[in-house]
Amino acid sequence: MQSTFDLINMCALALAIGSRSLIVDHPVPIKYLMPTTPSYVGASDASKAGMGGVWYPTLITGNSRPEDLALTFSPTIWCAPFPKFVDNPMGTKTNSDLELTGMIMHADILAHATPLQHSTI
Repeated sequence: MQSTFDLINMCALALAIGSRSLIVDHPVPIKYLMPTTPSYVGASDASKAGMGGVWYPTLITGNSRPEDLALTFSPTIWCAPFPKFVDNPMGTKTNSDLELTGMIMHADILAHATPLQHSTI
């Protein structure tokens, strides 16, 4: 029997070399990629006007109580304009660039709002 690590490495190798048959012959169940319930869930978006998002805590174990989570992290909504250096007068930045910037900021907001050791996001 193959270990989870071996299956994930085979999947990554298949993607790197473009071998579709390796992925089809050795599918990786999603539970191996994310074996636990996410500690936090959220969504972000970005456009020319700026970026923003929301983070929610989730119940981590069956023993977690909502009031315990409320003490550590409450739902967080954030929004921000892009800095001036992201201004796009020459049209060199695409919407994908703005989205990626928003996703990085989204993860950074969570990292500054709560400790993330041993968390799945």
